[in-house]
Amino acid sequence: MKKILAAILALGLLFTGCGSDDSTPPKKHIEAKQLEQLVGLTKGAMFMGAEDVVSVNIEIDDANTMVIMTMVLKSDTGKEKALFLGDSLIRLFSINAVKAGLDVTMPTEDNYGSLFDEWNIYLGIAPENAVNDDSKWYYHYVITRGQHTKQGPSNPRWR
Repeated sequence: MKKILAAILALGLLFTGCGSDDSTPPKKHIEAKQLEQLVGLTKGAMFMGAEDVVSVNIEIDDANTMVIMTMVLKSDTGKEKALFLGDSLIRLFSINAVKAGLDVTMPTEDNYGSLFDEWNIYLGIAPENAVNDDSKWYYHYVITRGQHTKQGPSNPRWR
């Protein structure tokens, strides 16, 4: 009986070591190179019909699995509109990923699309007259993968 218990215990320890480590991020199926192709298209589209937009920058940080998005707006742009434009930038990037044929889902009302289940987002939105003073920015936070609009600029807590 002791031999059977020892064998079961040994098997249990063996299989316990075979599990996955939740502290490591999941393997990305969308690579940085694929996302870099979306940068120009997304930046260009943000200027169409968005008279408040002064500049948009998007970078892909593969090492940190992060899409870095920054936007400078005219100084007289209100906070509500700034947050709307930031939310729109994230959604537009995600829509462009779908249009480019990447294996991701479209954004919905409360979700930025499955691209951002894998990738973190840094979003910074600054008025033109306060670019060097982030205490006056409308928004500058990391939205961790999978959190979508719970942490994004469309969340009522930023209004």
